[in-house]
Amino acid sequence: LGVAGPRGRRGPRGQSGYSGGRGAPGMTGMKGMRGPKGAIHVIDIAKLCQEKGGQLYQGICLVSVKINNNRDDVPRNCHSYQPWMWWGWHDYIKIRKMIAGNRYDNPHIYGWGHGGRCTNFRAVLSFTRYNGNNHVWVRYGTFHWSPHHYRSSRWCRWWWGWRCWTYHWQYCHLYSGGNALAVYACRV
Repeated sequence: LGVAGPRGRRGPRGQSGYSGGRGAPGMTGMKGMRGPKGAIHVIDIAKLCQEKGGQLYQGICLVSVKINNNRDDVPRNCHSYQPWMWWGWHDYIKIRKMIAGNRYDNPHIYGWGHGGRCTNFRAVLSFTRYNGNNHVWVRYGTFHWSPHHYRSSRWCRWWWGWRCWTYHWQYCHLYSGGNALAVYACRV
C-alpha cells in the first residue's frame, strides 16, 4: 500500500442516542447550624391606640379633638377612616362617657339641633358638652341612628297645574358652637 492521503471532511452529525437510566440518589448532606430564635410580635392595639391619644371601642381606635369651627381637625398622628358599623343611640352614650367622662353625663339631645346623620366630614361623631340640649353629628354608615329630627321644606311650581314637593333635610354641622368635640376613627 502506498502513503495515506490528506484527511477528508467531517461527516454529518449522527442521531442522538437513548437517554440513560436515572442515577442513584446522592448521600444526605450535613445538618446546618440552628438559626437564631425568632421574635414573636404581638400587636397590642389598645396600647397603640393609647399612644395616639385615643381609646378603643369595639376594636376601633377613637381619638377626640376639641373643635372651634365647622371643619375637620384630624389629629396629626391619626390616619382617619370611616368604619362601616351599625352603632345606635346606646353606642353614642357609651362613646360620649368614655371620651367626655362623667362630668358631662347628661346626653340629652336637642331634637332640632344643627347636627345630623351625614357624610360631609371625616369624623365619625361630634357632640357638644352641655348638661342638656346637646347638638350631635354622626357619620352615616357608622351610625344607623339619626340624632335630630328632619326639617321639611315645601316647594311648589306651576307646571300644567300646581305641583308641590316636600324636601326633608338636616343642617349637618360638625360644630354647633360652644364646648364641642369631634371624634375620629384612626388606623392603628
